[in-house]
Amino acid sequence: MVFCRACGKEIDETAIHCSHCGTSQSGEITEPIKKSQSEFIGAASLVLGVCSILAFAGKSTFIGGTSKSAVYGGIVTILLGSSQFKKKSKFGKFNSIVGISFGLLAILAVVGKMKGN
Repeated sequence: MVFCRACGKEIDETAIHCSHCGTSQSGEITEPIKKSQSEFIGAASLVLGVCSILAFAGKSTFIGGTSKSAVYGGIVTILLGSSQFKKKSKFGKFNSIVGISFGLLAILAVVGKMKGN
């Protein structure tokens, strides 16, 4: 039984390229990112995005409910989430996209609030 170096799915022993993801099976062996790690980073991005929205709304007691924490949380969410776009995990990508959206929404809400004052 042989597994793809990139996605970890079972492939034919004589395969030159993975039939699932297309990665070449010859050449230097690289350590693939584990699926659970990719999904964890995507989920962390989603959670941070939600926390950023809650911080802006002032509903979060553990963050402080300030505009500054909403902006910082939004920036970290965007950076963390954007690191997942090259990964193979669809679940991690989805969570990252939603997290980035929440992070951007929190930042834009703070900017809108500042312009309204």
